[in-house]
Amino acid sequence: MRIKMLSLKAVAVATLATVAGTLALTGTAQADTKSPRAAATISIATNKQTYYYNDNATVTAHIGATVSRTLSIVAQQYGGGKVTIKKGTVDSHGNLTTTFHVTRSTNFSAVFGGDSKYAPKTVTLGVRSYAKVGLTQGRYISSVNVGSTPYKLYHSYTNPLIKAVVQPTHANECVSYFAQIYTRGAWRNLTTASCVRTSSASAAFAELTGSHPTNLHYRVRAEFVHPASDGANVNTYSYWTYFAFTSR
Repeated sequence: MRIKMLSLKAVAVATLATVAGTLALTGTAQADTKSPRAAATISIATNKQTYYYNDNATVTAHIGATVSRTLSIVAQQYGGGKVTIKKGTVDSHGNLTTTFHVTRSTNFSAVFGGDSKYAPKTVTLGVRSYAKVGLTQGRYISSVNVGSTPYKLYHSYTNPLIKAVVQPTHANECVSYFAQIYTRGAWRNLTTASCVRTSSASAAFAELTGSHPTNLHYRVRAEFVHPASDGANVNTYSYWTYFAFTSR
């Protein structure tokens, strides 16, 4: 590659002058007459701060007085890239609104590209998301209803197997279990299992061992407990699932 040398004639701000027979180079300063652009007034808001798994977030971006009335709304879920979920002209109130399915903690940004009077600007708001913890029972012999509540029925010699599945996938993270028994007119704590590790498929298993008195009501639920290093989802409980034992 050859480099072309810049000739003196090509320097637009320089002029040649002869003073008393001596050649001199005089520079002409160019003043910047462009005024700095003002800061636009932009905001972004959501209808909640924390969402259930796969819940719809309503996101509204707002802009004040500007020449351009175009805004973009950008979403970035935990661990993912930025995605423009809506771009368009704001309404008469300066608002642009859209919805987004939240499955993990997400940052929403209102992005203004700037115009002749107002500089580009971006504002960001973060929301959190619960995980989804599904709970199923195994080894039962039948299903019955007690009132409107479904129960699983076990032989008294069988240890119930409780499976929890966390969505989105959280491998090698903690699920805790809480079992209760209904006695003396109230649900009372029976036993717990702390930090049962999830598999690569985001499942955790627990057994209820020991003696199993019949003709009593039991229930169990699980809690996903996120580590400090994983901000995708906040701690989340499953629903209660109910069971009983029979000697028949």
